[in-house]
Amino acid sequence: MTTDMVGANPFANVTRIESSQELLDLAFGRAMKIAPPQLRGADPLVKNREYERNRINTAANVLADRLYRIISQFPSLNVVHPLYLELANILLGKDRANGVDELKRALGALQGTVNLIRNVETELNEKLNGTFTKTQNIEIRNAAFGRFSSIVYQTEPHLEILRKAQETLSTLPGFNPLQPSVVVAGVPNVGKSSFVRNATSGKPNVGSYPFTTKRLVFGHRKFGFVSVQFCDTPGILDRSLKERNEIELMAIAALKHISDILLVIIDPSISATYPVEQQLKLVLEFAEFYPQAEILLVVNKLDLISKQDREQVETEIQRFLSDHPINLDSEHGVHFISSFSKDDISQVMDSINHIVKTKLLKSHKFQVLTDPEIAEDQLTLQEVVDEEVFFDDDEEYLDLSM
Repeated sequence: MTTDMVGANPFANVTRIESSQELLDLAFGRAMKIAPPQLRGADPLVKNREYERNRINTAANVLADRLYRIISQFPSLNVVHPLYLELANILLGKDRANGVDELKRALGALQGTVNLIRNVETELNEKLNGTFTKTQNIEIRNAAFGRFSSIVYQTEPHLEILRKAQETLSTLPGFNPLQPSVVVAGVPNVGKSSFVRNATSGKPNVGSYPFTTKRLVFGHRKFGFVSVQFCDTPGILDRSLKERNEIELMAIAALKHISDILLVIIDPSISATYPVEQQLKLVLEFAEFYPQAEILLVVNKLDLISKQDREQVETEIQRFLSDHPINLDSEHGVHFISSFSKDDISQVMDSINHIVKTKLLKSHKFQVLTDPEIAEDQLTLQEVVDEEVFFDDDEEYLDLSM
């Protein structure tokens, strides 16, 4: 199977999955079109026997090849990033929990189908060796085709699972686990997509109604030599995990698996889905369940509220932060902005740049070089510098000034 590539969706190379009927039509069509074997001087019965043998083998080879091709397109699920495994569970599983297991069973069933086809091929090839008439040869070939059909038709439920996986998972965005990630989250319609569209290379849909974003959208932005990926997530409502829909669960998966910085956007305007108090409860939930993430609060749409309401919101935010210590940078952790003007975005980017360079790149997750182990009988670099080295006047030694 193919391996997971850094920065790419591991399911991106999975192409269309044929139906069982399409596989059989292709296999039998090719088998019946092969030319008769050129066996000069051979008995007509022998020629016919080899002709039908070649038809059986051709059909078996085509079926095995097509099934192996389907299997090999899928990545090894043992090395796929946890984000994609959880998305597979959400998007494929009947109860949003067993999608990966269903995928494994379907791939295993196809491998078993290949083995059964090969067993039938071997069995009926041996049976051909004992025929005495042309009619018997044709009957054995028809029997092989019939058994191939029965075996392949039984794979249709498994092919349907793989077809759904291809249609659903191949369109997921690529994600690079070696790059710092900013996950943009919040309740619906607070301006998450507008932020990602204006600040990065990502181009999510932007609308004035809740749940405009129905999938994960990635954008990128360079901070010096460091490329940071931004993930626009669907809106999350203030309700229990069991009540959250498929769209919300995709956002939860991103928060869980890739959020190095969690940028939470809050909407204090009258059009907000929830009041500020409930949006802050969501922030508290994020801080509790995703402690690995550095949190940035961005209070948006201040241009849509009065000065008095703005002061009230700022007071509410400060009270919240004093009552609930969260993983928030005291200097760069909160921004009050007006519908993402360029200056406002620049200020938020400065804060992200600060967190990336002062915290993330120094963390274990992104530390490429580790301290080398030094053997007990070797000097450290500092000890070499400090060591007083003496030379005997009678000894020749290398003049380093030459």
